Amino acid sequence: DDRDRDRDKRDDRDRRDDRDRDRDKRDDRDRRDDRDRDRDKRDDRDKRDDRDRRDDRDRDRDRERRDDRDRDRSHRDDKERDRDRDRDEPRPTYSRPSVAATKVSAVGATYGGPAVSSSSKMDKKKIEKEKKEAEKQEIIKSLDPNSEEAMMAAMGLPFSGFDTTKGKEVEGADVSGVKIKSSRQYRQYMNRRRPGGLPITG
Repeated sequence: DDRDRDRDKRDDRDRRDDRDRDRDKRDDRDRRDDRDRDRDKRDDRDKRDDRDRRDDRDRDRDRERRDDRDRDRSHRDDKERDRDRDRDEPRPTYSRPSVAATKVSAVGATYGGPAVSSSSKMDKKKIEKEKKEAEKQEIIKSLDPNSEEAMMAAMGLPFSGFDTTKGKEVEGADVSGVKIKSSRQYRQYMNRRRPGGLPITG
């Protein structure tokens, strides 16, 4: 009888232990499942965030490209409009004096000399230049077209030999001005003798 009771107690204990073990296993399984579920949720959320971020970046990039394209198009349109306007408007006709003439007159006025009227000088130079050009053309026409001189003249090289400019007036070389430096005159104020021993005043 005692043996049976002991056996029953052991069986009860074993059953309880089994039940507890089963419960613990279930709890562990549930916990693992919960953890896995949470991890999956986090992963899904991260993936969604990444996708959203990528979409935002793509959207921003597309917007920037579109803005750049629009800006370029409007800039091109403005350029074309300006070009058309420039083509339509008649251009004012005016003649500017050459740089050499301006320098000559400015140099004369700067260094105290009279301002040289550049137009008369320029007219004389122009006439001389035209004369020289006409003479050159006549010489070229008189040359044999197959000669070396004619070929050199066609290329713009000097064909009548190299000449010196010593003692000759060279065009554009007369633009100059001289700035004379005067030596300074100093006066002694300290330790100087006064005539008659007069005291130094003011």
